[in-house]
Amino acid sequence: MLPLAIAAFPIPVVTAAFHVVITCAGVYVTGLYLDGAGWDRKNIRLCEPTAKVLFSALPVIHMYAVNNLVQRDNRLYQCPVYKKPCRTDLTYITSILLRTNQSPDHWTLRGVAALCSL
Repeated sequence: MLPLAIAAFPIPVVTAAFHVVITCAGVYVTGLYLDGAGWDRKNIRLCEPTAKVLFSALPVIHMYAVNNLVQRDNRLYQCPVYKKPCRTDLTYITSILLRTNQSPDHWTLRGVAALCSL
């Protein structure tokens, strides 16, 4: 087993709303919301948020651990996941990699994060 310190979580986003596939490795996660960004369902990536929409629902994602020693793509944003909107080290869970067309620094400066509850 790899310790979480050297494991990364590449997140293939499942386009269907419901999956009944049981996998040997990983879990399917639902109920995450994006704060500070929108989700482009057609192109499966981060996008600018719609006007007057504070939170966007993420589709079902498949989380599994891989070795973190591999070089990462520069078009993946390392999105932090928090339990609640109050972002502290006590509510931090993990980070997930989400595709984007813009630089990941753009989303970092906007403070984009995924939340488990609103």
